[in-house]
Amino acid sequence: NAIAQSHQGYLWLGTRDGVARFDGVRFKVFGLEDALQSVDIQCLLEDHSGTLWIGTYGGGLARLQAGQVEVIPTAIRRAGSDIVTALAEDATGRLWVGTRAGLRFLQQGRLVEEPAFEKIAGIPIRALMQDRSGVMWIATSGDGLHEWRGGQLLLTKGPFADPRILAHCLLEDRKGWLWVSIGNGMVLCRREGT
Repeated sequence: NAIAQSHQGYLWLGTRDGVARFDGVRFKVFGLEDALQSVDIQCLLEDHSGTLWIGTYGGGLARLQAGQVEVIPTAIRRAGSDIVTALAEDATGRLWVGTRAGLRFLQQGRLVEEPAFEKIAGIPIRALMQDRSGVMWIATSGDGLHEWRGGQLLLTKGPFADPRILAHCLLEDRKGWLWVSIGNGMVLCRREGT
């Protein structure tokens, strides 16, 4: 379901049976016995400090640091809030956590909701990505593509605003163009605002 490469060169694989670290020769698997609350891994992200963040289906968010798994508590009790679907770290080092029940931040060791995201509360988040200009792109399921720009949540205009568009992944290329995979062999490209 997910792949991440660490700064140390390890390859991390998120599977439906835990997280596996590959060192080039052998695999080490982390699962329920290592404190994960679910072994169905949805997304992975290594942050700037080398911590591996693990998003699970039904077990919330966990982090793997120095070989130890720690589950992150959440202050939100909404259906789907324990299904983590997307992770991103912004330029300030803040962790953004997309769930089936909206968008969260990691703040003082807990997952919290941001009042500015009220209009997408309860909406599944499919993908997150911060571009080089500092805009965080938020792909939702059923509410189009949003952008967090200058402290405001904006619905992106054009075909991205169509709630039927379900972005599976986001990528910014070297030219600064935004590429969005929407399934069925289709890809949308946003360049120079169009």
